[in-house]
Amino acid sequence: DTISPKSWWGYMNFMFSVSILLGAVEAGVLDDQNMQVKLVDAHSQNLVQNDPIVRESIRLWKIFWADAFTLFSERVATLLHDES
Repeated sequence: DTISPKSWWGYMNFMFSVSILLGAVEAGVLDDQNMQVKLVDAHSQNLVQNDPIVRESIRLWKIFWADAFTLFSERVATLLHDES
């Protein structure tokens, strides 16, 4: 089965899954070469390349993964190390 390109639910699902993943890949958190992250359908490729809301979502997730998540992870690692 496929999700209609006109489906609001499908668009939101894309935003809450693919945008997060692609933001992590763009931030360098995930190695897209080893994971082989690729969009297999034309509609998804079009969203990522041309939809300004999707592009902005990916950009914001990239900032999160590159900055806030990295700082959080480093802090947790420090706290765990200090407790041991």
